[in-house]
Amino acid sequence: MAVSYAGWPNPWTISARNWLPSWHRRQGKTSSSMGSRRGEGEMHWPSIMIVHWLRNAESECAREGWTCLPDAIRYIQARNPAPGPKKYGCSSWRQILHEARVFEMEKRTDSSSGATVAWYRSRLSALSN
Repeated sequence: MAVSYAGWPNPWTISARNWLPSWHRRQGKTSSSMGSRRGEGEMHWPSIMIVHWLRNAESECAREGWTCLPDAIRYIQARNPAPGPKKYGCSSWRQILHEARVFEMEKRTDSSSGATVAWYRSRLSALSN
């Protein structure tokens, strides 16, 4: 017999993908407090894999506290051939940095090529999450 306690569904009869978004609504969470991935409801940006990859790249590639985004991308792609930003509904790595809201980002001009390059670092408040 399926038993439900205080509005919690029976875990054997419902998938997490379908139930989790409704649970967030009951808890008062909105899409502005949660990131979204196309077709899969809401997600918590700081805990998704691509953010973990960016943080790993940051710890390995940082120079004076900042990480060059193209260096981080190369580092990630050499270790994780998994899909990139499009899997998370973003058109670029820079959009991932923006949407995650756990990184600071700045643009710098490369002295040798003159190209504008994005650099990032973790926000101090995000490190405690």
